[in-house]
Amino acid sequence: MNPLTGVELRTVARQDAESLERQFNAAMEEAETGAALEAARRIYAEFERDGDPAASGLVHRSFELHCEAQFLSGETYRGAKGYIRWREQMEEIFEEDAFEPQGVIFGSGGFVVLGRLRVKPADGGVEVDEPFAHRHEQKEGRLVRLTLYSDLERALEDAGIIPPY
Repeated sequence: MNPLTGVELRTVARQDAESLERQFNAAMEEAETGAALEAARRIYAEFERDGDPAASGLVHRSFELHCEAQFLSGETYRGAKGYIRWREQMEEIFEEDAFEPQGVIFGSGGFVVLGRLRVKPADGGVEVDEPFAHRHEQKEGRLVRLTLYSDLERALEDAGIIPPY
């Protein structure tokens, strides 16, 4: 458990990990991997480059980041300051963290970027490489809400995407 955040990192049980991989593979069969994926990768590169989403001009003034993941679950971060606070908390929990977009699926409630989350806990725990999803919602052509999910099916359902993916 991280003493600063009170977050305990759990590795996913083998059965759950296999189920998650099956969900990921099924969703990736329907995901766009061309121009939409490249656009998503550029967005993530801008965030990493600036460290402040407001500086990139990609986010709406009422931007929110929501975590529905195994770490920081239920947390909400508002505005550019909230995003910076989230990054600081991630750096406390993880020595290294990277989300690698691999596909995009569009739905009535936004779009979902499917990818791999690779993390190395700061406390020296086991490195993790798991499927992960980000749901993007836009307003006035800008990102207004970004929700991070460990549960791929929930991410897709929340974006209005129903099976078969």
